[in-house]
Amino acid sequence: FPTTLMISFLAIICMSLIGIPLGIISAVREYSVLDYTLTVTSLLLASIPGFCLALVLIMIFSLHLGILPPMGTGTVLHYILPVLTLTLPNAAYLARLTRTSMLETMREDYIRTAQAKGAGEMRIITRHALKPVLMPIITVLGIDLAWLLGGALIVEIIFGLPGIGSVIVKAVKLKDAPMIMAITIFLSIMYKVIMLICDIIQGIIDPRLKTRLR
Repeated sequence: FPTTLMISFLAIICMSLIGIPLGIISAVREYSVLDYTLTVTSLLLASIPGFCLALVLIMIFSLHLGILPPMGTGTVLHYILPVLTLTLPNAAYLARLTRTSMLETMREDYIRTAQAKGAGEMRIITRHALKPVLMPIITVLGIDLAWLLGGALIVEIIFGLPGIGSVIVKAVKLKDAPMIMAITIFLSIMYKVIMLICDIIQGIIDPRLKTRLR
C-alpha cells in the first residue's frame, strides 16, 4: 500500500500543478491559438489508454534516450515514468474541467462588477473566480485519488511496482478469496474517507456551505 499511496499522491500533485493552471490559461485566452492548442492536446492525452501511454514512455525515455529505468524500484527515477503515466491523462481531463468551470464563472454578474470597478485580470482570477472553480475540482481530485489507489493496477504491473495492484493480481491467480475481499473492503473504506475529507475541504473553502448549515 505505501508504494500505491506514494505514486497516487505524486500523480494527484502533478496533475493539479499541470491541469489547473493550463485550464485557467485556456479559459482566460478563450478562442486563441493557445486555447485551441491546449484543448486539442488535452483531448489527445485524455483519449490515450494508460497501458499504451506507459509503453510509449518506456520506449522513448528508457529504450531510445536511456535516461530513465523502465521498471523496478529503488531510486526516485524509478517512479518518474509511472507517475507520468498516471498524471498526463488525468491532467488533461482536469484542464478541460477547469476551463469549463472558469468560463462559466467568468460570465457571472459579480465578475462583471469587479471588471467594471477596474479590478485587474489577475486579481479577478485569484480573488473572485478561483474559489468557485475549485469546488468541482476538489471533488474530481478526491475521486481521482480514490480511483488511483485501486486503478493503478496496470501501471504497477507494467513498471514492476510492488503495490496493491500486484497483490490483487497474485490473489486472483491463487484464488485467494479472503485477500481479495480484504483489499476490496480496505479500498472502499479509503474511498469513503477521501470523499469525507473532500467535503470538509469544500466546507472550509466555500462560505455558502457554512451559511446553509447555520
